[in-house]
Amino acid sequence: MDKQPQKVAVIGLGVAGLVAVKNLLEVGFDVTGFERSEYVGGLWHYTEQDKTSVLPSTIINISKERAAFTDFPYPDSTPSHCPSAKVQEYIESYVDHFNFRDKLRLGVSVEKVRRDDAGNRWVVDIQGSEPEYFDKVIMATGGNNRPHIPKVEGMDKFEGEVLHSRAFKRPELFKGQRVVVVGVSNTGADTAAALCGHAEKVWLSRSHGVIVIPRKRDGIPFDHTLTARTMAFMGMFESAFPRLYELIFNAICKKMQDNAFKIRPEWGLSPAISVLHALPVISDNLIPLLESGDITSVPKIKRVTGPREIELTDGTRLDVDTIIWCTGYEADFSLLDPSVDPTRNTTPKWAEAIGSRGKPLPRLYQNVFSLDYPDSLAFMGNLLVATSAFPISDICTMAIAQIWKGNSPLPSIDEMNRATDKHHETISGKMSQLKNYTYEGVGEFLTNYLNYAQAVRVGDQLQLSGGCFIKDGDLVFAETQLEQIDLAFENVDKALKAAGGKGWEQVFRVNSYHTEITPEVGQRMAENYKKWMPNHKVIWTQIGVRQLGVPTMYCEIEVSAHDPEGANKE
Repeated sequence: MDKQPQKVAVIGLGVAGLVAVKNLLEVGFDVTGFERSEYVGGLWHYTEQDKTSVLPSTIINISKERAAFTDFPYPDSTPSHCPSAKVQEYIESYVDHFNFRDKLRLGVSVEKVRRDDAGNRWVVDIQGSEPEYFDKVIMATGGNNRPHIPKVEGMDKFEGEVLHSRAFKRPELFKGQRVVVVGVSNTGADTAAALCGHAEKVWLSRSHGVIVIPRKRDGIPFDHTLTARTMAFMGMFESAFPRLYELIFNAICKKMQDNAFKIRPEWGLSPAISVLHALPVISDNLIPLLESGDITSVPKIKRVTGPREIELTDGTRLDVDTIIWCTGYEADFSLLDPSVDPTRNTTPKWAEAIGSRGKPLPRLYQNVFSLDYPDSLAFMGNLLVATSAFPISDICTMAIAQIWKGNSPLPSIDEMNRATDKHHETISGKMSQLKNYTYEGVGEFLTNYLNYAQAVRVGDQLQLSGGCFIKDGDLVFAETQLEQIDLAFENVDKALKAAGGKGWEQVFRVNSYHTEITPEVGQRMAENYKKWMPNHKVIWTQIGVRQLGVPTMYCEIEVSAHDPEGANKE
């Protein structure tokens, strides 16, 4: 008698869930997919309900050539950067092409997934129905299911509308309103852009700088330059030299940004934190809308001061009607029995890390396999990668299929735990090394008054701007730009040393901003380079601007320094 195929439940039928169903069916499993919505595709299916979804105006950030399943390309007629409706059509055609729609149960709400050790099986509790039993389970509910909303002092005073980006569907409903969009991310940029032409005023509130790059370079999708050979080399380079890889990758992304856009200092997008900590914003219209004034970049919200008034960290107060939080999501494992929740034992160092922002870090081998039941419980959607979810989910579920089929065994439990510990140690170390510094006296005054730091450490990097208005501990603006350049170089050195660095000898990149660029200005910069860095050279970008922070400020210097010794002391 033939052995019956093992039964697998896939919970969630977004991109990851669908490709899991298809790939496990292909190797002989009996697969059933469950989805509480009446449709497949997850966030790629536009809905006006309070669920995470694209907008009708959404354009994919990664080209169709990079954002396709491995064995099912987009039609040739589809543009490289297509609208979200085309993505949904593609997903539907994928299901029909591989003929597994009969394996999908839509409009079915799974209430709990629990382990029956006595029966060596998983129990799936379904709303309004009897429990069902499976040999294996893939949780494909992803990370975009529980909105993350930061706590802000006085929020209970605000009488305007407050919503998460998940609930933002129709920008025309905000006609004539003054709206603050919180979070400079892909979602934040898209939301702010969608409001333009409808809202009376749009502010984009930022908590840190970020890289912004366009979808195309010289008419070619920027990701087309990343060949398989290049990606493989980058992966090996990152494994061997992680710190150097981060520096180079940041520099490449910064160069792509600078080739496409002129970033004004007043927007607060620079210095950007590492792209390994915050993915670049991919947008063709954010910078033009900032230039035109349709979107105004402002600092972080400090507190709510009235029924429709907020105060920013620089002391500015704004009268606003609506706050839209584009602040991401938290992974939600509440469908699982607590005994198998991968976040129940979050690494203590991660919990203490500044960069964790209170979010749990699931303990999963390769970010996929349960360490409690690796042979029967897997998770999708817990990877943060700078590429599309389509091919990544495809490859991950191929691996799950082959491993569970017995064609490629997992390491021992001890080995998997050690690998996960090492992975968590690396991540926690990066996130915990985010620290602000300021120098005594006038530096402390500026930090208290304008709520910004003179330097920030991100891992083994120091990022800072050198003020040309601090002389001998006092707020002083020299009369000429040449004198201000000298002061800026002095203050960069002070700030680097206050942050535990060695000064200019560790600087590898300089961006200088000038209200006027003349041969004399270039010569004075060169003289200071020779004075402060006699033994090495830096990457330098010189940028002309109309105005800096105040009318009598003629230059500003922004630097990145590499300080691995200081990082190890933290």
